[in-house]
Amino acid sequence: MVEFENIEALIEMNNKRIRLMFYVDNYTQDEKDKITEFKQLCVSKGMAVPENDPEILRFLYSKKMNCQTALDAILAKYNFRNERFPLKVTAGVRRLVEAGFIYICGRDKHY
Repeated sequence: MVEFENIEALIEMNNKRIRLMFYVDNYTQDEKDKITEFKQLCVSKGMAVPENDPEILRFLYSKKMNCQTALDAILAKYNFRNERFPLKVTAGVRRLVEAGFIYICGRDKHY
């Protein structure tokens, strides 16, 4: 099991130590090893490797650090999104995007 010693991204809640995983870069060596193992599993299965380490870590924790079940959960998440909310790009939208008329700046209340 992953130990939480010397990690700043911890909070105490209901007498439990909870790991914060949003926008965190200070992983333990065990967490880094599991993320690497997960990415290697993706490569071995010929899948695209997710670049979002916090998301990978959240799924790993939710599946008790089992890489295969975490991968199955991520695939289920993206399959659900693609089935329920398909991306429809019309010719008009494509022209606007290619012209640079529409862009996403990625700002929110934290910036």
